[in-house]
Amino acid sequence: VVRAPDTGPVDDIASFLDRVTRVSGHVALSEHKRMTLHHAAAPVPTTGETHLVAGVLARAGERSDLIGYAPLVGSQESRRYAVEVVVEPGADPDAQLYDLLVDAVVDVVERLGGGRLRLWTAAAGDSDDARALAHGLRVERSLVQMRCALPLPDHTGRGPTIDTRPFRPGLDEEAWLSTNNRAFASHP
Repeated sequence: VVRAPDTGPVDDIASFLDRVTRVSGHVALSEHKRMTLHHAAAPVPTTGETHLVAGVLARAGERSDLIGYAPLVGSQESRRYAVEVVVEPGADPDAQLYDLLVDAVVDVVERLGGGRLRLWTAAAGDSDDARALAHGLRVERSLVQMRCALPLPDHTGRGPTIDTRPFRPGLDEEAWLSTNNRAFASHP
């Protein structure tokens, strides 16, 4: 468990995450937690902002390469924390390493006085839900990230078209916020 990693562990973690992304075919760690990792050596804000609380690193035996990483981000002031668990593909067929990483993060939160812990899992399936439930967590929501390549193919004569333009900082914030609020007004 590292609390304020210097560039050595941060570089090791970044290399590990890049390797897992290449092998698994999906981004190994969310952008927010990756950015938090790279800012970990900076002074920790005292305003309640989210920051890296601890990073749990797993290495196999004498290997120097990482085989697992679980960043715990959050704020001790708000007692709200989030974690993602990244395990080397093929290194954990029985999910024992995954369980050890989650247990270590739960221990860190308990030592900090407790709080609310959210576990984020990319491309989660039934087995991920079962493992989370085994750790006393419950499924709260599922997020689906949708994307497509732009520009869209020409569909001349097949319904309305929408003209788009880039976001204009300083001009579009109010309209964007209003639209976003309407779109998510009933979202839990």
